[in-house]
Amino acid sequence: MVQLRLAHDLRNELVAVEYRYRELIDGIWSSQSAVSVAELALADATAAVERAAALMLAQRKIDRSTIPRAGAKQALAEARAARREAKLTVKVAKAIDKEAAGPLLADAKAARYAAITSTRAEYVVAGLFWATANDVVQNHDTAAKLVALAWKQGRPARRRTRPWKGTGTITTQVMWQAGKPARTPGVLASATSPWRNVFRIEPGRSRGEWPGQPSSGGTVRDDHATVHLRIEKGAEAICLPIVLHRPLPTDGDVAGVQITRRRIAGCYRLSIAITVRLPEPTPALGGVPVSVTFGWAAAGDGAVHVARLGAPFGLGPPPPWLVKHLVAIPASATDVDVFAPAIWRLLLARDDSIRGHRDDLLDGLREQVITALDEGVEVRLWPDDEDLLRSPVVARWRAPRRFVTLARAWPVEHPMAAMLEAWRLRDRHLWEYESHERDQVIARRRDAYRSVAAWICGQASEILLDYPPVAELRQVPDVNEEDEYVARAGRRQVQFAAPGDLRAAIEVAARRRGVKVIDVRVPPE
Repeated sequence: MVQLRLAHDLRNELVAVEYRYRELIDGIWSSQSAVSVAELALADATAAVERAAALMLAQRKIDRSTIPRAGAKQALAEARAARREAKLTVKVAKAIDKEAAGPLLADAKAARYAAITSTRAEYVVAGLFWATANDVVQNHDTAAKLVALAWKQGRPARRRTRPWKGTGTITTQVMWQAGKPARTPGVLASATSPWRNVFRIEPGRSRGEWPGQPSSGGTVRDDHATVHLRIEKGAEAICLPIVLHRPLPTDGDVAGVQITRRRIAGCYRLSIAITVRLPEPTPALGGVPVSVTFGWAAAGDGAVHVARLGAPFGLGPPPPWLVKHLVAIPASATDVDVFAPAIWRLLLARDDSIRGHRDDLLDGLREQVITALDEGVEVRLWPDDEDLLRSPVVARWRAPRRFVTLARAWPVEHPMAAMLEAWRLRDRHLWEYESHERDQVIARRRDAYRSVAAWICGQASEILLDYPPVAELRQVPDVNEEDEYVARAGRRQVQFAAPGDLRAAIEVAARRRGVKVIDVRVPPE
């Protein structure tokens, strides 16, 4: 937990470094006369757009309609046109003053790099493991490049600090040096390997057997193992029992290990990801070309058609469990359809109804708390609070966690104390039921898509992907455009079907098997 907290604080500190860097860059450009005048005009144009958009939203609320008024729509269009011209003026002004501002910009970039390096060093000295620090800095650089690309394309983007929730990732690198053997799983399982103090995996463990405990006498499972991992400098390796998702390749080169702690409702789960470099696969030449056409059309009974797989001479029969659960169904002699079954939607809909029930219970509780406070009940959320809790404050509360804190601070002698405690236990039960079931449905969908990908890549020589621009189709219409029911339904369908997960699974499976993947929507260079 100490390592997770240090990694979390380092990430937030790097975000603060990025903020200071952007302020420095903005100050440099503002010091240039031409850019300064153009930016003032851009600020005025942006404010005009915000006022026009706010007026349109207010009118739509008054009209109780998704269709904007013609006058407001025209005013917003004119304001945006003026803002586009102002942005172009700023761009031209920066091009003119670029030579004068060049040295200052280079100094700012160097200062940013120095700040990132020094911040990383400070956290390493404070106890953060160097491999985790490297991983945090690398992820920060990747995110910063994506933000810069979004700005260049005219899209809003910004990194934000995150509150501490007890989650995160710890990284360990299995460093290789000349003269050492390959970092295969067999070598790393040995108690005499050069990396025994960094990472060691002991395969084969009885079900229910934990490190340090005698064997339970059960059957030794090949998918059970014990991991010894060092996550802190100068400390002993931690010991964790694991269940292998799939066997490690015997010829793989283990490069690193990551432990991730994530939260599901009020529980936490640990998972370990082992990074393995594999030999370059032999190109698959004996298979057939397979076409994959994606979509998210309703297929009846709540199911959604995700993709159609086709081959000139047909594909082999899908795995039986995919057919049994209505995931992959032959459509013809040469085509197979992939579905998101209706049962997945029913389970997710049940989770939504549970969430609605929790909201109803919370609304009723809020009203009773407000009434009790108005009647004179004295409550302090924390012992050192000077002011008593007031009903107008509670009326603004929407998060259940606030009422959990209130339940623990409520006077024990008051009759509502038992009711608050009963609500807390009930809400936690519903919260965990909802969150865990949703997580299981998403995991089942991911596993099904991976099985489909492994099945088609096992018999394909090349795969032709016809993948539509999902990101563009999922965008919410602008404020001056009507959000039609068909468009909203389409966004819900693609959210449920997750065709991007199937595409990613196919690309990963094809890369491992040497199958060529061709995106038919991308023109060849």
